[in-house]
Amino acid sequence: MVKNDHLTSSEVDNFFGSISFGKKSADNTMTVNNFGKGKAYYLGALGLKLSYQGGTLPLSLLKQNGIMPLVSISCSTGASESENGTFRSGEITYYGIIDTNKQEKSGKTLNLNSKLYVYEVRSGQALGLTDRIPLKPNGIQLFASLPRPPQINLALPQKVSRGTSIPLMVKVNIKGKYPLHVTVKKPDGVEVAPLTRNIMAPAIHQIPFALNDKPGIWKVIVKDVITGKKITKEIEVK
Repeated sequence: MVKNDHLTSSEVDNFFGSISFGKKSADNTMTVNNFGKGKAYYLGALGLKLSYQGGTLPLSLLKQNGIMPLVSISCSTGASESENGTFRSGEITYYGIIDTNKQEKSGKTLNLNSKLYVYEVRSGQALGLTDRIPLKPNGIQLFASLPRPPQINLALPQKVSRGTSIPLMVKVNIKGKYPLHVTVKKPDGVEVAPLTRNIMAPAIHQIPFALNDKPGIWKVIVKDVITGKKITKEIEVK
């Protein structure tokens, strides 16, 4: 009897084919069953060992079915002890890399499927139009790729009365949720912590001002989280 929280015994048979669960032969071999237009794989005990065949088993199964990874890591010294993950939002793709080999000093490259504008997010370094990204050994890196260099357009009223708010309108020439960091500074240059926000463009972000705020020229600073570039706008608080 097969116990499964989601599938009945007959559904499991239809999905994976006829499997003798619990037997040594079934636990240590992989069973492949045609299912609709695709295939179902029963890994048995192999499912608990994703490092089987040097960690290439899940990847090889995907490649056999024409599903290619967005990125790959090549290493001049052989197998790469690195983990990577990708996340996509519209035209923005993020690549997170964790390198766990403390012995290697260099030689690893992150390979993309096509040439894109790449940025190292943590440092804001622009790597230009490329499909090959050199990786640093033994550490964590976060990259973002874009189809074109980002252009951020801001619209903000030049004057505001105390006790009211003003809209900060932000647009970017990149499709997707584009990350920005907004800070507001008083006339003396002190940052107003309660007005600090992370926003996703395109957006209309309201900036409130208190009745007892100091009048004068305030600054609104918008930082591009991906490139590290900043845009500053001045407003007169009356």
